[in-house]
Amino acid sequence: MTLIAIVGAIAIPRYGASLANHRVDAAARRIAADLDYARRQARFASSSTTIVFDIATHQYSDSVTTVALEDDPYKTIIVSVNFGGDAEIVFDGFGRPDSGGSVLVQSGDRERTVALDGDSGRVTIE
Repeated sequence: MTLIAIVGAIAIPRYGASLANHRVDAAARRIAADLDYARRQARFASSSTTIVFDIATHQYSDSVTTVALEDDPYKTIIVSVNFGGDAEIVFDGFGRPDSGGSVLVQSGDRERTVALDGDSGRVTIE
């Protein structure tokens, strides 16, 4: 019985850290994919596309979809957003962002930053 308690005391924190790491990675990849998709859609339609981030509710949305990062499967919060001083990014009809910036997401003690280059529109995860 003592052995089970020792193994559990070691395994449970590692499992929690692994789960937080997986969740924050998944959330960062989702944001990066959605930013890239919005950029491509703006180019395809030759019209602007906007994504708005809401730190208070830990979600972001475009004209069609809202993604709630606090819900399953992400269980992640938005810590900060800064796209040229605001919490929205607008891609013009050529797919160029109105500014560069970043989104910081967190799950447990794990954090990831999704960065958008203001010149190229390239998205990276740090």
